Amino acid sequence: MSSLILLRMKVGGTGSSVLMLLCSNIAVFVATVCSNSRGKISFAWTKELPCGSPLWAEAQAALLAVQEAAGLNLNYLNYVCLAGDSLGVVRAIEAREDEVQWEIANLIKDIKACLQSFVVWDFKHVYR
Repeated sequence: MSSLILLRMKVGGTGSSVLMLLCSNIAVFVATVCSNSRGKISFAWTKELPCGSPLWAEAQAALLAVQEAAGLNLNYLNYVCLAGDSLGVVRAIEAREDEVQWEIANLIKDIKACLQSFVVWDFKHVYR
């Protein structure tokens, strides 16, 4: 299985980042690359996680994207747009706490807490 989550960040006018999720039978490997509007890479992060369900892995990838964006601590980073192909994660972020599947409930709480550090944020579902 492989999935893709796209993190678009408006940084000082323009900017973008791509978060990629690759899963094997042993581990989930997540990498995110942040580049400016000209394609110059500004930041890159990777993370290895133990295997879990596809929904759990997608939620972990979304959490990494939000944490890394928040961790930049850039005063001019006030808008974050995340787009993911996991409709379950997107719906969970939009849902009330009691509507989220228990498997990802704590991850979704963490995502929502991190998103509060941005003035404006959006999380959209995109098709593969």
